[in-house]
Amino acid sequence: MDKSRFRIVNKARQIGISFSIALEGYLTAMNKRSEILYLSASEDLSQKMIRKIRDFMNVDSMETLSDRVDEIILPNGSSIKSLPSTSTTTRSFTADRIYLDEYAHYAHDREVFQAIAPSLTRNDKIRYLTVVSTPMGKRGMFHDIWANNPNYSKHRIDIHDAIADGCPIDIAICKSLVPDEIAFRQEYLCDFVDEATSYFPFELIQPCWNADAHNYSIDELRSCSSPLYAGYDPAKVVDSGVFTIVERTPTRVYVRHRKVWKGISYAEQLAYIEYYCKSSAVSKLITDQTGVGGKIQEDLASYNRLGTRAEGMTFTSSSKEKMITDLRVLFQNQQIEIPYDMELVNELHTLQRIVGETGIVKYKHEEGKHDDSVWSLAMACYGFSAFPAVQLPQNFMPVKIIKPAYIGGASSYGRSIY
Repeated sequence: MDKSRFRIVNKARQIGISFSIALEGYLTAMNKRSEILYLSASEDLSQKMIRKIRDFMNVDSMETLSDRVDEIILPNGSSIKSLPSTSTTTRSFTADRIYLDEYAHYAHDREVFQAIAPSLTRNDKIRYLTVVSTPMGKRGMFHDIWANNPNYSKHRIDIHDAIADGCPIDIAICKSLVPDEIAFRQEYLCDFVDEATSYFPFELIQPCWNADAHNYSIDELRSCSSPLYAGYDPAKVVDSGVFTIVERTPTRVYVRHRKVWKGISYAEQLAYIEYYCKSSAVSKLITDQTGVGGKIQEDLASYNRLGTRAEGMTFTSSSKEKMITDLRVLFQNQQIEIPYDMELVNELHTLQRIVGETGIVKYKHEEGKHDDSVWSLAMACYGFSAFPAVQLPQNFMPVKIIKPAYIGGASSYGRSIY
């Protein structure tokens, strides 16, 4: 067991490291009165850490002096606290052991480190710091510590190491669940992927995601107080597509709903889009009408579907440049909030901007990869800049919108992101 004061673990996903640090913290607190602090990338993950501690206590049939959603106090007075990673929540806490779980995925990693660092320098006792994460490009404090700080004891555990140690993981299944080889290298092989060619580097994306965001239901979409816009990219792969709804407030754009289809007929996709646009009163739907999208746009714009609420866009070098540049500006100004959705994040990150010899700009992704989620989002955001919100006619939403029979749960209608 590594008893170094400062440790960093570069690890593959889902190999049990969070379980290990939870157990280490629990055993430390149980054997000696201690203060243990866990910081996680989101509130949900911080609460999962507390649940792991409770599971250990149940095995030991141990009572608590106090048991809250974010803190457990053991009979010997030890405190185990788990919090989401914000500098404001961590600034006032000191601990004997601090664990930064999935540190590369913190929205404000440097601010959090700055907040906890002074507590580690107090000389009343030796205090310990363990930093754990999968990589997220060559950016941020996690990469800086791993690459440049000799004061840390370093551990690298990729998927092959985990399997050799008995972890029950199937590599073929892991590869099937990530969008491309770059994502696999990062999520399972512990590689810090170079961002030099990325038009949306992680440093640009990360401050704009909300790890606690969820996919809005119809009722939640109806309750939005600001206008909704949607983008639909019928992917080049047959019977595939991506549908995105955003809410445009006076100061920010929020991704409220995403749907990805693979191997689902366009008829079912259009029924889903029509139902969601009508039920939530989307102001404008923008669809890529290039190629196969031409007939799809005609169907969506028909009188008995969405009519003039459906707007087609022909993808050209200039129209794509306008849309994607506007989207990048939203990220630069941190005026957009997206869910931490691995497929969306990786598609943004792997999009490349290529300037040809004649000066024509092209956006491309590597062969075998996809960018449909990016263009669906870009079209939704283009909708509110090109078509300001209008007052919806009273008869826009029928008295009763009939939900098509095959629009049910995620399993019956393609793959849900959430």
